[in-house]
This record gives sequence, C-alpha cells and structure tokens, in this order.
Amino acid sequence: MDAFHGDAVMAVFGIPRVHKDDALRAVRAAAEIRERLPIVADQTGVPLRFSAARATLVRCDAILAGFGEQSFRSTVQAFLSEVHELLGDRAAAEQAIDLSEKLSAVEDVVNPIVTHRVRARLALGEGDLQGAERWARAAVAEAFRTEFVVQQGMARLQLAHVLSALGRREEATSEARSALERFESKGDRPGAERAVALLDELSTGG
Repeated sequence: MDAFHGDAVMAVFGIPRVHKDDALRAVRAAAEIRERLPIVADQTGVPLRFSAARATLVRCDAILAGFGEQSFRSTVQAFLSEVHELLGDRAAAEQAIDLSEKLSAVEDVVNPIVTHRVRARLALGEGDLQGAERWARAAVAEAFRTEFVVQQGMARLQLAHVLSALGRREEATSEARSALERFESKGDRPGAERAVALLDELSTGG
C-alpha cells in the first residue's frame, strides 16, 4: 500500500522489489477487487457509486489544495457534502458545507444550490420541517438565478420531498412535475426516474 486518500487506497507493484510478473499481479488484484466490491456493498448497504464518488472528490480536493486553489475546491466541497450526506455521514457533510462556503467566490453559482439542497435534507433528517422547507426554497431560488436546468430540477425535486413530508401533497406534486419536465428536457434519466418515483408515491398516498 502506497497511500490513503479518504476511503481510497493506492497500491503499487514492483516497489521496492521488482518481479517479472508485476503487471500481471496488478491486473489480477484489480480483477479480484472488482469481484469483491459488490459483496462488500451488500454487506455494508453502501451503494458503490456513492463511495467511489467520495473517493474521487476527496482526491480531487487534495490535489487542488496542493496547488492553493480555492474556487474549484469550493465546488468540490459542495458536491462532497452531498455525497457525505447520501452516505449518512452528517458531520462530514456539515464540515464540507462550511468549507465550501468559506472558499466560495461570487462567481461560484452552483455551490449554494448544492449546499442549500444538502442543508434541506439534513434538516429533514432531524425532523426540522420548517428549516428543511426554508433551505429547499433557498436552493430553488439560487438554481433559478442560473441556466442550469438539471440543477433547477434537482432543487425542485428536493422541495417536493420536503413538501411531501409536510403533508402538502398538491404542492409537492406540482414541484415534482416541474422537476420531471426539467430532467426530461435535458435527457437526465436518473433524475426523471426519481421524479416519477415520487409522483407515484404521492398519487398512491404512500
């Protein structure tokens, strides 16, 4: 093992001792890791895509920090806060939000959309429904100051989830439909599927 970056591990072969089959050993190790990962995911209940995303973002942040970069780091931290929250690491999510806001510049228009959305989910998880609605609406407001249609959809979908939790189904349905329209207009299938799932849940009273 050569280095650890967050939950990412870097392994090297042929150092300090060279073997004739170093390349083959590396390929075999990679193949075994790929075979083992789905088993680990089933055992831990952690989706692989979220864990992989966190490892990638942590590594990117380390590289940017090494160059003294701030603006891009603020965006990386914003998205990292979302991945932390999705993985259930509330403390790490809050720390990432704080760092994103500290590093953010006026031109970083995406960051507040993401961090406000994450704050809404964190508040919802705490049972602070009023706070969740406030943050979700703030995310929508920030999103509609930009031309980022998918971000608009994600903000509206988060607001729909909050409104559903508040028992305001008609408003939630309207927001979810608006989110669906935006996802479909950009061909964002995962976003559209999440919106449809919420609409189905709202229509059946689930």
